Amino acid sequence: MEHVPTSTPCTCRFLCWRLVVAVQACARCCLRFAGESGDIYAAPAPECGALKAALSATNGNAQASEPPITEGRADNADTKTEACPVCLGVLQCMDSGALPSPSSDVTTAVQHASGNPQPWIPVTTASIAAIAEAVKQEDHEFDSFWLDISLPGSTQVRQQAVWHWLRRDAAAAPALPGHSPSVDVTDLKAALRHTLGEPLAQQLCSRQDPDAELRIGLTFAHPATAAEADFLFGSNSKGRGAKRKRGPAHVQLGRSASDALAQAAAKMLEAKFGEEVRIPPLPPAQPAFVFVRAKREAVYVGGYYRKLQRDISHSPFIIDGVRLGRTSIQEELERVVLPHLRCDSSKFISAGREDMDVRMLGSGRPFVLEIANARARMPPPECFDSMAASLNESGVGVEVRKLQPVNRDTLKLIKAGEQEKQKSYLATCRLPCLVTPDVLDKINATENLVLQQRTPTRVEHRRAMLVRQKTIYSMSATPVPDDSHGLMLRLRTQAGTYIKEFVHSDEGRTTPHLSSILGCQEPAKILDLDVLEVHMDFV
Repeated sequence: MEHVPTSTPCTCRFLCWRLVVAVQACARCCLRFAGESGDIYAAPAPECGALKAALSATNGNAQASEPPITEGRADNADTKTEACPVCLGVLQCMDSGALPSPSSDVTTAVQHASGNPQPWIPVTTASIAAIAEAVKQEDHEFDSFWLDISLPGSTQVRQQAVWHWLRRDAAAAPALPGHSPSVDVTDLKAALRHTLGEPLAQQLCSRQDPDAELRIGLTFAHPATAAEADFLFGSNSKGRGAKRKRGPAHVQLGRSASDALAQAAAKMLEAKFGEEVRIPPLPPAQPAFVFVRAKREAVYVGGYYRKLQRDISHSPFIIDGVRLGRTSIQEELERVVLPHLRCDSSKFISAGREDMDVRMLGSGRPFVLEIANARARMPPPECFDSMAASLNESGVGVEVRKLQPVNRDTLKLIKAGEQEKQKSYLATCRLPCLVTPDVLDKINATENLVLQQRTPTRVEHRRAMLVRQKTIYSMSATPVPDDSHGLMLRLRTQAGTYIKEFVHSDEGRTTPHLSSILGCQEPAKILDLDVLEVHMDFV
């Protein structure tokens, strides 16, 4: 197995010998402290065992009989353990026949800490095949994957403790390659990826790729050492700006390994560090628990929707258990798209929205479906054409055009469009005065009209009470046939303008309003409203 040594053979042997004999570190942690990298970590368990035996005998002199450090162990002194005191057994997770089985409380704590409803699967058989089987159960279609690894923060504290111990050793210190474990010791996650990555890729008939959509999560939990890193952040165990998620009160997982934690450990003076942490650390009573889950990164499908009928809400509209509206745009889009992707859930995002009683005409409103954990590959273009045809021919009143896969950056266009786009409307109004040529002239001559709109009464229960300044760029009007008070009003406005309130004034909350421009004493009424166009480039 080829690898590139980053230290001389004698340096590697000496450091490893000290770690094996005195600290009882695992073979792979010995290699990490010697600065080794690459495929050497993928050596199977028998080879690692042989390496430890060889290293223990390397200095076959009086030093070779130096006893391991065991005094002061937190667990029973008679307990035998093979778990590495540095990595807590993380690098040994595939080297024995069985792994510790977590209690339901530990599993619940891991699930709670992830903040994601998709369950974690405990790995209790020490084999690559066990991890591969857990991944296969999710039934994803994929060609590549990447390991997303979460480690206990205590592994970084223990690594720093071993570093201090080696620096104290007058014989070992000159053999250390540099000044900091974060620089000179091979990263634990990197070593674990070499240990598991390629064997797992062979089991899954796949390949590793940091940009892969499928992320195989591996979480290592070790509640027994959960509090070991808290001292680094003062009396407040959460630390300034920390985002620590807790499980049930009786099971704490502690901080996860991070750059911030490693930097805090490296900055602390050795004397102060030694007051909080045993140097070198003691072997744990048992290794870390291992959990796995497979999850695809979110994928996106976008296009333009048209709403040709009223009484259709934007998303499911339910109040006190009563549904309002016949259906929703979100549900109709999901109905034709999601079965092809076999996902957990989706999020409907659009460039604004119209009220349930307002139609969306013209070329449609831009939207994106953010699709979580799709198990199927993205369908080909002709499949999206078929989805669109299915919806457009259904007669439900919702149509879609330019349905296609889009990337995450498309969400930025949607968000930018909410503030920057312009929209055109057609409002059917009834004026308190007669529609005369003078009235039509006043409307048609109005340009760049600036409105002051206080939050409308109809939405004040869910929006902040503010006064919003919006602009109507242009207006035009035509009479309604056979109705002397009827008016068809076309407007082009700034995004976010409340058109209904401009027409009827909302009891004076919008100024100026239609009647005030025309010199009428009573407010106008709005009978129907349609969005004619959302003016923005999208897909």
